[in-house]
Formats: sequence, C-alpha cells, structure tokens
Amino acid sequence: MQGQAGRAAGGQETDMYIIVGLGNPGREYEGTRHNVGFLVLDKLAAKENISILEKKHKAIIGKGMAAGQKCVLAKPQTYMNLSGECVRQLIDFYKVDETAELIVISDDVSLEVGQIRIRKKGSAGGHNGLKNIIAHLGHDSFIRVKMGVGEKPAGWDLVDYVLGRFSPKDREAMDEAAARAADAIRSIIAEGPDAAMNQFNTVKKPAKDPKKPKDLKKQGVWVFGTAAEGTTPLYNADLKGPAAIVIGSRRNPRPPVSLRREQGAGIWGISPYV
Repeated sequence: MQGQAGRAAGGQETDMYIIVGLGNPGREYEGTRHNVGFLVLDKLAAKENISILEKKHKAIIGKGMAAGQKCVLAKPQTYMNLSGECVRQLIDFYKVDETAELIVISDDVSLEVGQIRIRKKGSAGGHNGLKNIIAHLGHDSFIRVKMGVGEKPAGWDLVDYVLGRFSPKDREAMDEAAARAADAIRSIIAEGPDAAMNQFNTVKKPAKDPKKPKDLKKQGVWVFGTAAEGTTPLYNADLKGPAAIVIGSRRNPRPPVSLRREQGAGIWGISPYV
C-alpha cells in the first residue's frame, strides 16, 4: 500500500488520517481504564515507528505513516471531558474530512475486557469524551474504535471504575487487545472500515477445557455421599469417589431433582422432577 491512497468510509480515496486516542494527561491516570486510547496509540506508534512527542493543538502528537498513509497520532491533553477542543483544532488545521479521515479510540464499559468494536457513526453512549467531540463536530459520523474495559461491578461509582486500574489478568488481556486494535486501525486505513469491522468486531469466546473439572465449591452445590449414607446432604467438593452425586444448592437446599437407585451400581442416580 505504500504510496497509494487509503480507502475511506464511503469508498473514496484519502491521503491523511487523524488518529486520536482518548485519555487523561498526567501520571496519576496512566494505566487506567479511561486511558486505553493512549495505550492503543502507543501500540500503533511502536508498530509504525512514530514518536509521539510534539505538543500542538492541545495534544501531544506524532506524525508519520501508517499502513502506507500519512497520519497524525494525537493524545489530547485537555482532559477527557474537553477532548472535542483538541479534535476540532486538528480537523481545522489539517483540513481532513472528519467523516472519513478521523479515527477516535475510546474505552467502553458495555464491552467485555479486550473486546474491540469498530463503528462508523453513533451516539456517545454515555462517554463524555465522545460526547464532547460530537458537540464540537456537530455530528456523530466519524470512525471510532471502542475498547472493552468491562462492566462496572454493582455498587461501584462509574467515575471511580473508569479511573481505576486493571487487574493483572485484565491488564494482560488489554495489552493483547491494544495490539489487535492497532492492527484494526491499519486495516481501516488500508481496506476501509467495513472490512475492518468484519474482521475485528467478531467476539472470540475462550475455548473451554473439557478436562478441567468444575469448581463445585464456587457453585455452592450439595454433594451427596454413597448409597450407604442415604440422602443426607454433605458439602464435599471431592467428587473422585464413584458413588458421589451432586444435587441442589446451598441457597436452595430442597433438591431440584428426585433420587433413584441405579440398579446393581450401588449409587444414587438423579432425574429431574416432572
């Protein structure tokens, strides 16, 4: 693709992209859920050997080539709620078509950790950074790459959650997702957003290990003993014995199944109530 024009949302050729990763400036916000836009931009910059160091347009920016096209990578320094001020200045200065040549990367609490969703338009979905960008542009028709950071736990304040940091496990998942998102942006530039959506919007569920036994303690189940022990419920997560069966739960001690004696087997079987 070197030296050729990229493919924009409407199929027209384009010569330059503004790629904005949303986040908050300052060390206290590094590594937070709200700053995944910065993380993705760093991954893309590393892949394309672009330095993001220049302070301009209310942002820290870097200029270079991505997927063979000229681009400007920008980290707004206005704080999240005023991100539109930075984006407006970038659009006006570089004279790009924001409907086709602007790509915004943001966090999304409605998506699972590590899930990527590319959209060509849409509402802010409660995201204040996107809301401010829409307000400054006067429309919501611009490409965005939404990064799943997981739904906030019940009882948590949303601000506290998005300004919090990932667990080690989620951090590893986000690092991998950020690298995929950088590839998704390169795909948007080289092949267009529709092709990128088809490739990167697919939800990949982790494969189940059929050999891994269920953790019955976490499920809170009743485990009955052998036939000789009758039907006295025993909480025992060790199911290695051939005569053990599982029935009911701690929250609902009344068994949801009926017992039957397996003929000649010396154990109790289970069958659902009718």
